[in-house]
Order: sequence, then C-alpha cells, then structure tokens
Amino acid sequence: MVRIQSEEEAFRLLDEILSGKRDKLPSVSELKIDDWATSRIYMPKVPIDGSLNAPMMAACVEYQQAIYRIVADAKYNTKDLRYLHTREKAAFQVTFAVGAGSTSIRDNLNELINNLGSEVIKNMDSEDILILILGVALIFGGYSAFKLWLTCKSDIQKETLKDNQAVKQLETFTRLSEQETKRAEILDRALQKSRVLRDTNEEAERVRDEYLKAIEATEDTEIQGTMISKSQAHTLRNPTKRTAEKYMMTDVFRVLVLDTSDPDTTSVKIESVKTGQKISASFEDGILEQNGLDLLTYAAAHRKTVWIKLQIRALDGKIQKAGIGEVRRPDYSEDE
Repeated sequence: MVRIQSEEEAFRLLDEILSGKRDKLPSVSELKIDDWATSRIYMPKVPIDGSLNAPMMAACVEYQQAIYRIVADAKYNTKDLRYLHTREKAAFQVTFAVGAGSTSIRDNLNELINNLGSEVIKNMDSEDILILILGVALIFGGYSAFKLWLTCKSDIQKETLKDNQAVKQLETFTRLSEQETKRAEILDRALQKSRVLRDTNEEAERVRDEYLKAIEATEDTEIQGTMISKSQAHTLRNPTKRTAEKYMMTDVFRVLVLDTSDPDTTSVKIESVKTGQKISASFEDGILEQNGLDLLTYAAAHRKTVWIKLQIRALDGKIQKAGIGEVRRPDYSEDE
C-alpha cells in the first residue's frame, strides 16, 4: 500500500508521475489518501456554539453536488446527475462533522477520493486515474490550491479596483512562497494533462465562490487555513463596475479597408494621420450623405485621407464601438 500522508507527499508523487521520474507507478488499488485531504472551515464568531448558518449550509450543499458531478463526469462523461445510481450517490455522500464551540467543519473527502479509483478504473488508464485522484485531493482538500485561487482572484480584482483601501485588503492573498509557486506549476501541468481534472477545478471554483458568498453574508471565516474577512469576501465577490463612456472624435484618417459585403452595414478600418491609431468603425445604410459616401469610397480605393466624425463608445478607456456620423474632405474644419 502507498499511503499519501500529507499534501507535500501528494504534490511530490504528482510531480513524479507528470515528469516520468517514477519507474514504477503504484496501482490504483494500492494508493490511499490519508485524512489530510479534507475541507477545513473554522467560524470563530458564531452566535450559537457549534452552529452552522444557512449560507454556509448552502455552500456545503454545492460542495456535495460538485462531488457528484465529478464522479458522473469521470465515469459517464457527463455532469448530468441522473446518470448516477443510488448506490453511487451513497458511496460519494459527503459527511460534514461540525465541532463544538466556535464552529469548525471537516468532511470525509479522503474516503470519497479513495472510492473514486475503483469507480472509474474501466474508463481511464492507471496513470490518468492517479493524476485525477491526487488532483481532486489537492484541489478540494489541500491548502495550496485554495491559496492559489485566492491569489489569482485577488490579482484580477486589483487590476480594476480604484479604492486603495480595497486593494490593501487583498494584499494578504497576493503573496505566494517559492514552494507555493512550484506547487502551482505542478497543478497547472496536471490540469493541462487531464480534461476531467480541469472540470474538477471548475467545480471547486464554484464551491469556493459559495464559501465567499456565505462569509460575506455572515462573519469572518477561515477556509483551508486562510482567514477571510467579510469585507474581503465582498471585494472578491463583487467585480468593480467598469466605466463606459460615449464621446465624439474628429480627425483626418486614412481609409485602410472598406467592406460593403453586408447589405445593411458598411464596415471600415481607418488610421489616424496624426496619431497612427487604428480604429474599426461602421455605419448603417442611409446614415451618410451621398457626398460623404463617395469621399469614403474614393479614399479607400486610392489610399487617400478624409475628415471623419466618429461616435465612440469606450469601456475602461478602450474603444468598443465606433460609428461614422459624417465624412468630409481632409481639409475640412468644423469652424467653416
């Protein structure tokens, strides 16, 4: 029997399998995951000792559904839970143990993972099963995968946050140690190798979002060894609204492409003579006066320039849509 007694041992074996460094792989029946692989939730400020609030209960329900979908995906290549028999659902039923005092929750994930290999042995070769078993254990039951997810989610949010205080709140999640960085690379290689494991990772992300939702609605909570405050959960769950703006732009442009293949809309690609900025724009049939249309057609055919008035819609400073409202000769001035 090959017992995996820690997260470190799981990463080491996964790395050896992916790198081809191990001469002889353990059989699926030999591999056993110890109880380090478990969800750990600690809620220090519950109003009633050992209680579980409704939002966290909802997250636990999502966790159970995710486990079922992983089994159905690995065994039947579908996430439709109707394919799972009663026996299979019983074999992969999550049991949550709620401790006394400030609420702590653990589950029987390692037992479920040890059942997984025998269920899918006819569907995959032994190496793929080992990668899946170790991957599920690390993604759902380890510390590093959860920390990595928080880091990635925080980095994405920080790019759009304008509130310095909100940015500061997320700083604690954005520092990975050298060991954590190496583990992230191993997990990434495993995800590239296994389609089912990629789906497993997506399921885990849905469960983690439910955890954040529960924390935002209740109190500060520790998940997989990382304490998350209500305000941090709120910031992570609520993407900053992106700023959209509309404005007019006038400039002299060189017409690079004129596409009239659509009977209702003409598309053009133009380049500012002054700045070199290239813009994809369009106008609907009947918008331009005939003189303007002729100027645009001539400029496209002979690589000439024209004065164009654009109606711009931009998001976060980037042009999303540009409509041509007027076309004049290149020496035109609106002051005329």
